[in-house]
Amino acid sequence: MKSDKELLDYVNMSLHNNMGKAIISLLLIILLTSFSVPVIMFTAIIFAGTVILPFAILLFFVTLIVMLILGYLTLLANLHRKKPAVLGHIFSAFYQFKKNIGLALIIATVLVMLSSIISIFGLLFIPLDLDFSDMNSLSLYLFNVAKLLPLLSGILVITFFVAFIIPNGFIWFVKQEYANLSLKETFIASWKLTKGKKLHLLKFLLKSGGWWLIVGVLAYMTSIIINWNLSPTINQSTDVTFAKFSAIMNIFNTVYSVCFYCSIIRIFTGLVVFYDELTGFSQKENYKILDNPVPILQLTESSTESQNFDEKESGSSEQNNLD
Repeated sequence: MKSDKELLDYVNMSLHNNMGKAIISLLLIILLTSFSVPVIMFTAIIFAGTVILPFAILLFFVTLIVMLILGYLTLLANLHRKKPAVLGHIFSAFYQFKKNIGLALIIATVLVMLSSIISIFGLLFIPLDLDFSDMNSLSLYLFNVAKLLPLLSGILVITFFVAFIIPNGFIWFVKQEYANLSLKETFIASWKLTKGKKLHLLKFLLKSGGWWLIVGVLAYMTSIIINWNLSPTINQSTDVTFAKFSAIMNIFNTVYSVCFYCSIIRIFTGLVVFYDELTGFSQKENYKILDNPVPILQLTESSTESQNFDEKESGSSEQNNLD
């Protein structure tokens, strides 16, 4: 396998002259998914007495978002493989909706469950001495929740990335290349591909994020610290001070948003590069959907056996030539 430096060169070459297309596609996904937020909020308010319906609607929208992200991975893969890549590729997971909805639903369920667990755990740290008849008490509670949300969001992203993406990051590429795999076989294949390489993959993806990721994390943490420590004082200050504070926070929010979006593009591209290098995809002349699921499911065993077989064959042929 090539060194990380060589693989990072592939990431840079893939996005050279293509960063604009990658950014526009990601912004289109963000724009499309932004419409789901008011719907989810409205549903949660209307059906506040129930849990199942708002949860189902949330899961539905997250599943659609996951489908768009899977399509986005296809677009980035095509950019790296020098194949036609257009904005329409972000909808590619919808082309075979019945085949892909199961995978998207599993990923969405993991995301929703993780976010629910982390949110409940985080809210335990906020004192619940709430008097609904006192608007000041309610405002203070909501203010504390708002302060906690950025931190909980960061914990969610890190947990999902390490616990799910690293061991199962190749599921979409495997599913595209091997059409007849069941969902269980797809996850097994992805797990086998990352077996013994999870730490290497994690390090490489962090390296792929580069300075964009470092600056984004620093700006994000700084905004959390400032907001957590200064917000109570600022809320009681003059309008001028509050305006200055808001302007500073907007700057930090803009910096980490831009940096995170660019780092996401590079990390996803790094995932494609690592997969292609690991499976030898870049050496295949034509991109075809293979019907036989055996090679990738027995990747580690078959590759070792074939290598040993080739060595024995070469050794026996050399012996025959000597004779």
